[in-house]
Amino acid sequence: MRELLAYVVLGTILLLSIGAQFSDRLRKMMSRRFGLNVIPSWRFFGPIPAILDLHLLYRIHREGGPPGHWQEIPIPPQGRLRAVWNPNRLQDKALNDLGNALSAGSHSLRRHTPDDKRLRQAVQVSQPYLALLSWVMDYAGPPVVPELRQFALVGSGADHLTESSVIFLSQLHRAG
Repeated sequence: MRELLAYVVLGTILLLSIGAQFSDRLRKMMSRRFGLNVIPSWRFFGPIPAILDLHLLYRIHREGGPPGHWQEIPIPPQGRLRAVWNPNRLQDKALNDLGNALSAGSHSLRRHTPDDKRLRQAVQVSQPYLALLSWVMDYAGPPVVPELRQFALVGSGADHLTESSVIFLSQLHRAG
């Protein structure tokens, strides 16, 4: 009897997983109805391609001075041999994954948190926010004098015709 139940449960999850690859509505409906994201979405070639390149920028605010200029944390470009050898893909993928997770998490929190102050606090303790903040703090190095740091995620058109836009702007954080 247990084996039959296991086959039914796993078979149902398999069928729903296959269906979710073709219909995002099914996956979202299951998530809303049961409150769990147990149905994965493995889309290697998405129906909605990425149309923006993400850039991670930061600036330094010195005590008593004006904010510094925005500086980009460079992600090395992918070369012609990227299908065979692409060690820089890890940084590019990390930035895209963290940016997507931060954006999705912020939108989800906005629906459940009506108070702006609590929303900012909730976003600041999210894993993607803390990972991006750590990346910026590590890249900029230890401060010589007390300073505050801020980061921004900026999207630019992959076709270089689309205007750049700020996707996310962090709060100021004390370095050191």
